[in-house]
Amino acid sequence: MTVAGLLQRHGFCVKAYEQASAFSRIGAGIHLSSNVMLVMRRLGIEKTLSDIGLHPDAFVSRQWDTGEVLFELPLDPASEAHHGAAYINVHRGDLHAVLESALDPGTIAFGKKLRDIDQTGRTTSLASLKGRVLLIEMIGMTCPACQGFSGAKKLGTFGGIDSDGGLPSIDDLLVQYARGTMLSDDLVLVQILLFDLKMGPPTADDARAWASHFHRDAAKHQYVLAGGPALHNQASYVMVPGFQLVDRRFVLRWDATGHTPRHNLYIELLPAIPAILQER
Repeated sequence: MTVAGLLQRHGFCVKAYEQASAFSRIGAGIHLSSNVMLVMRRLGIEKTLSDIGLHPDAFVSRQWDTGEVLFELPLDPASEAHHGAAYINVHRGDLHAVLESALDPGTIAFGKKLRDIDQTGRTTSLASLKGRVLLIEMIGMTCPACQGFSGAKKLGTFGGIDSDGGLPSIDDLLVQYARGTMLSDDLVLVQILLFDLKMGPPTADDARAWASHFHRDAAKHQYVLAGGPALHNQASYVMVPGFQLVDRRFVLRWDATGHTPRHNLYIELLPAIPAILQER
């Protein structure tokens, strides 16, 4: 909800989907440190949280068996002045309620979850990918590097777009940088089309055509998805080209997307795949 609120304040249209039927007072309290409260300030809810939260005198860490104080951080007015905001404890249910109040009406859709992806006209459930490692590629159909990673060197370019010279396909890069790893039941390639050949939102027909040209097939552990209008925005634009690596628990582990990636594709993301495949 925090990200949704910040994106809305920058003009993005955001919809958040939540599996639960409603937020409830489950769990206990959560710490909101000064740096978090500064973010809450940008959402306009810092004072509300400060008013309903507890303001501890200090953060204390003790030895588990003797009670010896190992570390103590005073949380007095001087500390608040130094860090620019208070340090509070607040119940998770209260935090949910206040965060929701910072969003545009109707932002959160309860009782919803992402279930289906479409590549060839038939529906494929994302649940079928549970427990598998996902190599996700962000694609703009006019992007030369995206064409290269997809196999333009061997199969030719798609839509008359110039390819990125002799850039190897992701299949060849897996062999070279991931110790011979190949796509399998455990490792799935998911290509997400974010922009079509006219830089508009891609369609299912675009996904089918791309998959056909580059010989991508779900039977070979390869999926091509059309992002559609929901992903047609500036946030998606800066993620092209590149890859993300998601583990079996659907946790993003490596992000090598865009022109200023957080991780390097060749020396970080791809070499990490064999070890992640061993995780159970």
